[in-house]
Amino acid sequence: MNEKIFGLDELLFSNEEPAAKTGPGETERWTVLIVDDEEAVHHVTKMVLNDFVFEGKGLEFISAYSGEEAKFLMMSHPDTAVLLLDVVMEQDDSGLTVVRYIREVLKNSFVRIVLRTGQPGMAPEEKVVVDYDINDYMEKTELTSKKLITTMISSLRSYRDIVTTATLSAQLQRESAERLQALSELRKSQRQLQAMMDNSPAVIYIKDVQGRYLLVNRQFERLFHIDSNSMFGKTDADLFPPQFAAALRENDVRVFKTGKALEREETVPLDDGPRTYLSVKYPLCDSEGSPYVVCGISTDITERKRAEEALASEKERLAVTLRSIGDGVITTDMEGRVILMNRVAEQLTGWSQKEARGLPPAEIFTLLH
Repeated sequence: MNEKIFGLDELLFSNEEPAAKTGPGETERWTVLIVDDEEAVHHVTKMVLNDFVFEGKGLEFISAYSGEEAKFLMMSHPDTAVLLLDVVMEQDDSGLTVVRYIREVLKNSFVRIVLRTGQPGMAPEEKVVVDYDINDYMEKTELTSKKLITTMISSLRSYRDIVTTATLSAQLQRESAERLQALSELRKSQRQLQAMMDNSPAVIYIKDVQGRYLLVNRQFERLFHIDSNSMFGKTDADLFPPQFAAALRENDVRVFKTGKALEREETVPLDDGPRTYLSVKYPLCDSEGSPYVVCGISTDITERKRAEEALASEKERLAVTLRSIGDGVITTDMEGRVILMNRVAEQLTGWSQKEARGLPPAEIFTLLH
């Protein structure tokens, strides 16, 4: 079943800054799989992200137009970083079936899955996020180039962190199996791990099943004014107020119970007030597959959250202003098509904003003649 794209071209080509140009000499690329039965979605997505670069690497696009084709391509390209996935295609739940196949059959927990739907009623956001292991959810009616680029940045950053954590996890598992015979090698590996963690701008930490800190990086020490030796064996309850500590512990417990990676926004108090972090928590398992520690990588997204809130507030102020103006006001996009009308303009033209959106003003004004 096809999903209608409501004003996608107008939204994606609004007056926003483009991503940085692809640099010279670039060889490696992030693989992005676009799954949608609408050709226009593929075309517009590629145009918006054509020059997108993250950490010196551009994007390599792969296209699928059905759920079955998406399954085959995911099996053929297990290194896919981001999957932009439509929900309703040949079946009403084609997209959700693809998610289950990737996570449960292919056992691929690395690819970041972003659902894009034109029919949110077919897959309510809260239920989908809870019941399926997806990382973002967007309605096509709200999709802009800025939103798409922001989503791509956060998804690639999350993918990069999970791959890094999984690499460290595999290394620790191998060494833990031989810890009684090669304790010195394990300690050497821990020093190497610490060096890698200390070079990250993110907050990185490892906790045991009881929530006790085993390892923290230099960024953790700097932010919370405590050295790694003093932090060893302490819990979040020793560091944060009860309400913050309880929330952190709840997420850790969920990772241990499910044995799966978890991505959540978490808030902790710092010197300048509460800060919001996007945390990726990943279990490290023993030879029997049982989680014995949780590794976390937390990236500060406070400024991004504030920017989003400021943008929403600005949009609301604009809407209030338009409603209060006594003259008719019509706003168009860069291609001269209507995107906003206030109530006076609706009365003057006889067109509602919903009816006029996407039309040239000349077509609306014909009613006045």
